[in-house]
Parts: sequence; C-alpha cells; structure tokens
Amino acid sequence: MGINFMLFIFIVFQLAILFKYLQVKKQLTRDDLTKLYSRKTYNEFCKSKNSSEGVTFLLNLNNFKKVNDLYGHEEGDLVLYQTSLFLKKVFKKDEIFRISGDEFYIFSHSNKTPTDKIEKLKELFSDSFLMKKYNTSFTLGYHKKSSCISLQESFKCSDMAMSAIKKNNELWYKEATNNFIERARRNEKIKSLLENSINSEFYAVFQPKYNLSDNSLSGAEALARWENNDLKFISPAEFIPLAEKMGIVYKIDYKIAEEAIKKVAVLLEKKSVTKDFRLSFNMSSETFMREDMVPYIFDLLDFYKVDGKNIEIEITETMILNNSKTTIERLEKLKEKDILISMDDFTAGYSTVGLLATLPVDIVKFDRSLILAMNEDDQKGKVIYKGLVKIMKSLGLKIVAEGIEKEEDLEFLIQNSVEYGQGFLLGKPQRDFLI
Repeated sequence: MGINFMLFIFIVFQLAILFKYLQVKKQLTRDDLTKLYSRKTYNEFCKSKNSSEGVTFLLNLNNFKKVNDLYGHEEGDLVLYQTSLFLKKVFKKDEIFRISGDEFYIFSHSNKTPTDKIEKLKELFSDSFLMKKYNTSFTLGYHKKSSCISLQESFKCSDMAMSAIKKNNELWYKEATNNFIERARRNEKIKSLLENSINSEFYAVFQPKYNLSDNSLSGAEALARWENNDLKFISPAEFIPLAEKMGIVYKIDYKIAEEAIKKVAVLLEKKSVTKDFRLSFNMSSETFMREDMVPYIFDLLDFYKVDGKNIEIEITETMILNNSKTTIERLEKLKEKDILISMDDFTAGYSTVGLLATLPVDIVKFDRSLILAMNEDDQKGKVIYKGLVKIMKSLGLKIVAEGIEKEEDLEFLIQNSVEYGQGFLLGKPQRDFLI
C-alpha cells in the first residue's frame, strides 16, 4: 500500500512537472495577448521551412502609438487583439506571428491572389467600429517567395515594401517585386556610399547657355554627377533626395560650387571665353539656410580670384515662399559682390509672379514644362509663353529658356526675343563643353 502510494505521488509530481513544462512552452510559443505564434516560434519556423514556397506578409499598424499614448495600453491591447482576430479570420490556414508591439508576420503556403486576402483584411479594418474610433489602419508589404531564398530574406523584402509606403504616407499595401527589391537594395547601397564619395567620386558637368540673338556662348550651368566603381553612373534623381534626407546635400552643393568657380577661373585665364561669361550652379534651400553659405561662396571667389559677375546662383521658387525674409537677406548679401541670381524651374511649381517685382533676382529660367505645354496645345501654350515673356521684360528680368530640343521651339523663342537658351539641341552637359 505504501509503495503504491509513493508511486502515485511520483506520477502526480511528474505530471505536474510536465503540465508546468507545457504551460511554459505554450507561453514561449504563443503570444499571451493575441494567442498568435511568438517570435521564438517564428525563428524555429524559419529554420524548418526555409525552402517552402508561398507568400510572406509583414503588417504594421498605423496610429497605434497614438492610441497607447492618448488612451492607455488597455485600449492599445484591444486594438492588437482585434487585429489578431481579423488576421485569424483572413489567414485561416496560414502561420501568423506577432513579432513585437504592433508588428505581425504571416506566411501563406499559397501564392495565389494574395491581394484578395489583403482586400478582405482592409474591409474588416474599414468596417470596424474600434479601428474607426482610433483611426487605426495598417500598412502591409508582401513578397512572393520562391524556394531559392530563405524565409527571413523574403520577410526582409516584405519589410522593405512596407517601409517604402509607410515613408510616403501611402496606406494599405505594396508588393516587393523583383524590380522594387533591386531598386531598394541599390538605394541602400547608394546611401551607405554617399557621404564618403562626395569628395572622391563626384564631379561637375557643364551645360552651355547661348545668347539666342547671335548664337554666342554666354555661359554654362554646372550640374552634379556621380560615378562609382560598383554602381557605375548614379543619377541625381537617385542621390539628391537621399542626400537631403541625410542632411548632407550642402556638401554636394559646396563641391559643385567650387568646381564651377574653379572652372570659370581657368576659362577666363586662358581667354577661352569672353569677360562677361557666367557659370551658374544650383543651391538647395537647405544649403541656402546655412549660416556659412555666403562666407563660403565669398571665400571661393577670393581663393580662385573670380569676380562675382562671372557666377550665377540658381535658386527655386519654394525657397522664396518658405523662407522669404532670410532668403532675401542672403540674396542681397550675395549681390553685394555682383553675383547674379537666377530663379530656376519657373512655373514648375508655385507661382511667384507677384513677388518678382520685389525680389533681388536678375534672371528667370523658364522650366521645360512651358515648352512641353506648347507642344501639347500649340495655341494656348504659345499664348502663355508670350504672356510670361512680356511680364518678365516689363520687370527688367532676363529669361533663360530651358529644355530646347526642337528647331521649331528655338525659332519660336528667337521670334519672341527670349535672350538665352539651353537644352540638348544647343549642347548636352559634359565635362568640357567647349569641345
């Protein structure tokens, strides 16, 4: 009797240990709040199912932090729990993981019409009283996984797609296609190389500007270019937005400003151009707001022994509108050295026609969109162009027409007394534009 009792006690004890073990294991494999699979399970799943084909989804809630901050974590938990119910309803036969906070990973073994599931999930969110109450939606990236890449790599692709639309304030979802992944990886590579490459790999090319009345060379515009051993040619459309986000666009502006001033010094010394030749370069609004901008330009002029009249700084309309007082003060300071100021991309964005009479601007560059408007609607486009030319002339401003690519456009500009022009028809940007 004693032995049987001891055996019973031993069995009960072992069962209690087993029960406790199963409880702990369940806690490790399942998220307490949502009962979805945990990060630990996700890691194990990735190791065991690496060669599986299907679709990876990565979902992140929008406005979730605000729910926690304004209404408390209990309300935040309700949003998370509601999200988990929606996910279980839509992704019934799929693996769903809550990785951390408001981040959910899903793997579907079927890659057929993943957008159908996402649209259904979108509908559940849109119809939910709770989600509408807290203005909560989701951003989701997805990737169609082949057996060639690992699960973690596929989820990383989904994350890149999700992050891309999150940054651009686009709601709901985006697929990480091969083209998207290639562009995103290239972007990351550019970002990692950018700052250290400005002094070593960046250079200026120069696009000539002509006096349209006699076809004589009046100047040129310095433009930033970048070539890298691995990535080859990198377009300004790729590196300028990244440089602005990284807060280092001023380094590019300063580099090209020095290249331009050094170039004009050499050309004038060799008497390759006339004494009134002008080289222009662009200045971003971020650079223009720097305290050292004006002294930097003045130091370059002194160092290379160049007169201010031989350079032209191009600014944009947005700089005037966003920081009018500071911008005007600095423009007036630059003009003390006889530096010419040009308003770039005129009519491309905001209209500052009413402000031009009061601004210290010498030249207005008509954006290529004005010429394109003429090509799309000949009569209306020409009326607009002629009207703007008259306004500029009445204000005593010179005009540079950008984007001249056709003989008929050039003829129209000459007939309407537009002073200067640049474009592929007259000359493409190159290192030595005098060849």
